[in-house]
Order: sequence, then structure tokens, then C-alpha cells
Amino acid sequence: MVTLFRFLIKHHFVILFIIMESVAISLFVNQNTYQNATVNLLAINLNGQVATRLHQIKQYFYLKEKNTFLAQENERLRNQLALLNEKMNRVMLKDSADSQYCYLAARVINNCISKPYNYLMLNKGARDGILPEMAVISADGIVGVVHQVSEHFSQVISLLNLKLKASCKLKKNQYFGSLEWTGRNARECALRNIPFHVEVMPGDTVVTTGYGIFPEGIPVGHVDKVEKKGDNFYAITVKLFNDFQKLNDVYVVKDRYAKEKKMLEKQVVH
Repeated sequence: MVTLFRFLIKHHFVILFIIMESVAISLFVNQNTYQNATVNLLAINLNGQVATRLHQIKQYFYLKEKNTFLAQENERLRNQLALLNEKMNRVMLKDSADSQYCYLAARVINNCISKPYNYLMLNKGARDGILPEMAVISADGIVGVVHQVSEHFSQVISLLNLKLKASCKLKKNQYFGSLEWTGRNARECALRNIPFHVEVMPGDTVVTTGYGIFPEGIPVGHVDKVEKKGDNFYAITVKLFNDFQKLNDVYVVKDRYAKEKKMLEKQVVH
């Protein structure tokens, strides 16, 4: 208390000046219509700018939350669609099996498209049930195959990797071949082993066969160029539906029969 009194006594002239200046400004503004309107206008403008900025911040978090919700909703709808397709097959084939596939939404947190052997990283891992050799897709097509996992993350071999091959077919006539990245263009792959007697035209849709890790019928891209080379097979360039440079939301595909199929494949005598 003594210290406070000493401070007031020492600086009483400054304190008195500030009080008198504040009173003068208040009286000036209140008695002058123009200045009063100007101050009010400035206050309204300032409040508007602050409100706009707060709204933008609120919208940012709202959109982030909405995107997460949409990804979860897409995951739910994909699972429902897979179950519905399986139910339709049960009606047709009188099979009592449950849905073969289920889908787990994930987000790409690291990605590379400029190297011969590209990988990407997902924000889901072993604790979410992800295992190596699971397929990864997006709303626009196939993405890659899970290579290895930690508790919280997954490393995925990208389709843009010279080591990865996917079994794909021409949708219109079901002829299949091997889809491989050529290492040049991030939007193009080559569809190999399609013989000359097959009708292939630019614009034809290419989808997965279901023979490998990926479920059947997932759109991959469309035929961009068709050339005849020296051998008996076309050189087909496929324009990918997926744009890997802006890849964000993906789905990890869980095949409930994966272990069973793998065991049978190991028993095959070559």
C-alpha cells in the first residue's frame, strides 16, 4: 500500500493529464455529431473486420471437421455397398458368406511421385487393423499396396513404383493384362499383354480384375494411346483417373479371405 501511494505521488501529474485528456476526448466526441459518427463508423468497421476474421477461422475448423465427417461417411457407404453387393451375390448364388471386403478411411501424410520407386505414408497403422499387402484405393481409383506398418502409420508402395504391377482389364470386353508404371508421367501407366486380335480404342475404360489384391471393378483410367509394336501385343497407354500429386483421402481395403487365398497360392505346384 505504501508503495502504491509513493507511485501516485511521484506520477500524479502524468495520471492527472491522462484523466483530463480522456474526459476532453469523450466530451468532444459526444458533443460533435461528425466526430461521433466517425468514431462509430470506425468502431463498426473494426468490429466487422474482427467478426469476418473470426468467421473465417471458424469456417476453417468447420471445413476440416466436415472433411473428416465426409471421409468417414464415404467409408461407411463403401462398406454398405460391399455388403449389398455380397447380399445380391448370395441371392444369385445361394451363398451364405458375409461381405468379402471392408474399407478403412485414412489420410495421406507423406507422398512422393518424382522417383522410380515411390512410396506414400498413411496416418493409420497396426492398431487400426492395417496389415502388409492390403490394397489402398481412393474415390478415383487404385493407389497402391501396404508395404509395412507401425502402430500408428502405414507405408504404401505407390502405383507410381516400378516394382508394383496390378491385374487390370478392359471393361468393355474383359480382356486383362498387367498395369505397370513406366516411370515417366505421374498420370500414365502401361497396360501390357493385350493381344492384337482384341479391339482396343482410345477412351476405353480400364478396371481391376479382382485376381490380385485389389477388388474387382475398381476404375483405374481410360485408354489414351494404342500402338502396335513388333511383338503380338499392343503398347497401350492408360491415362489414370487418380491424380497422385493431390492425393489426400484414401481407403485401405481389408480382404477377409486374404490369408486363405494366400495359403492356397503357396500350395500351387509350379
